[in-house]
Amino acid sequence: MGMWLWAVVGGMAVMIAILLVKIHLLQKAAREIEDAFAGRLITDTNTLIDISARDKHMRHLAGAINGELRSLRAAHHLHFASVNHVAVEKFRFCGKIVYRFFHILSFVVSEVCAAQHRL
Repeated sequence: MGMWLWAVVGGMAVMIAILLVKIHLLQKAAREIEDAFAGRLITDTNTLIDISARDKHMRHLAGAINGELRSLRAAHHLHFASVNHVAVEKFRFCGKIVYRFFHILSFVVSEVCAAQHRL
């Protein structure tokens, strides 16, 4: 009976060691995701989050975050594209005003010169 008890205790010790390694690997993957996510939010990059862990739940989490980063990037580009479009339209409007101003100014100058020649 003593051998069975030692075998059960040894089996439990092995299971505890395996679970501690699994917990350590999950914590490492979570730190990798955290660091990569912070870096991707700061920089405007198309690089996705990748992790070294083989755990399917952590890979699913990284995939979900990558999907959200894609949609965030698309919304970001869409917003700046519309802002850029508005800026271009304002620039064109200002250009038309400047063009008309100089057109009127050249007309006034030519009329003044013509009036001086008539005198």
